Amino acid sequence: MIEQRVKVTLRDEALETLQLIADQRGTTIGQVLRQAIGHEKFLWEEIRAGNRIVIEGKDGWDRRELVIT
Repeated sequence: MIEQRVKVTLRDEALETLQLIADQRGTTIGQVLRQAIGHEKFLWEEIRAGNRIVIEGKDGWDRRELVIT
């Protein structure tokens, strides 16, 4: 697999959020971004297939649907 560098401009808040997530996971901003891309790909493929994305609370009762347009 060939890796390429990509330059992205982010607002301070977005960069701070990425750094916070990376710190909490003990990883890098680059890895957080790679994971986010993978998650987005999964969600998009499921939605294109006509599936629904449902978030269920840990008690099993609270359910919400994630709608991505």
